[in-house]
Amino acid sequence: MTTQLIEQQNSLFVPLTDFAISEAEEMARCHQSIAKRKDVFDKSVALAGLADWLTYDLGLAADVAMGDFYDPLLRDCHDVADLIVQEMLKIECCIVEDGATDFTISPDVYPEMDSRRIAYVVVRLPEDLVELEILGFLPAIALIDRLDRDGDISLSELYAPEDLTFEIRAAAFDLADFGHLEELVKLDIDQQIMLSMICGNLQYAVAMRELTLKTKQEQSGELVDSSPETRDAIAQEQQEKIARVILRRLKAMWQDS
Repeated sequence: MTTQLIEQQNSLFVPLTDFAISEAEEMARCHQSIAKRKDVFDKSVALAGLADWLTYDLGLAADVAMGDFYDPLLRDCHDVADLIVQEMLKIECCIVEDGATDFTISPDVYPEMDSRRIAYVVVRLPEDLVELEILGFLPAIALIDRLDRDGDISLSELYAPEDLTFEIRAAAFDLADFGHLEELVKLDIDQQIMLSMICGNLQYAVAMRELTLKTKQEQSGELVDSSPETRDAIAQEQQEKIARVILRRLKAMWQDS
C-alpha cells in the first residue's frame, strides 16, 4: 500500500439520511454553546455516513454508539469523533472544509490516548447534507513518531479510502505471531521477501478464512461467477495488501527500537 495524492476522483461519496440528520440535531441540543452544537451536529452526521459506508460498502460491523463521542459528557470535554469497528477497534473522523489542502488531529485522540484507535478518516461535509465525501485515511501508527503531528497534515499523505478495509483486517492479527521476523525486519531486507514470509503466516491463520470471504459487496458478485483461478488471484491480492499493512506496523515497532 502506498500513499497517494487524494484528488476528487479518488473520493468516495456516501448518501446521508434524514434519520442521521435528525439524530444529529437531537445530540447537538444536549450542549449549551452555539459553537459546540454546530461541532456536535457536524460530527454526528459525518460519523453516521462513515458508519453506513463501513457497514454497507465494506461489510464491517460499525457502531457509533459504542464510541466516546456518543457519551455527551466525553464529547463535551474532549475533541473526539469516533466510532467502533469490528467490536474493538476505533476509527476517528476528521472533518475538513471545502477547498482545504490539509487537516489537523486533536491531541485528545492521539494514538497513545487509546491503543484501539487504528486510523483517522478525513471527510468533507457539504452544506446541503446530501452526500458525505470520504477523502482517505491516515493510519494511526503513522502518527506515533511524527514530530510535527500537532501541525497541519497534508491531504496528499492520505491512503485511498478503499484501502481502509485492509488496515482493519490486518488489525485482527496479533503482531506477536510475527515475532520470528524481528531480526529480518530490523535488517530491512528486500520488501518482497518480507511480504512473502508474512503472507505465509497469513495462510495458516484461522482468521484468514474470514478475510478472504468477507469482501465488498461489489466484489462478492465477481466471486460467485469467477473461476477458481480468479478467486485465488483475488485472495492473493488481498493477502498481499494485508501483509503490507502488517509489515508497516512491524517496521514501526522494531526498526526504531
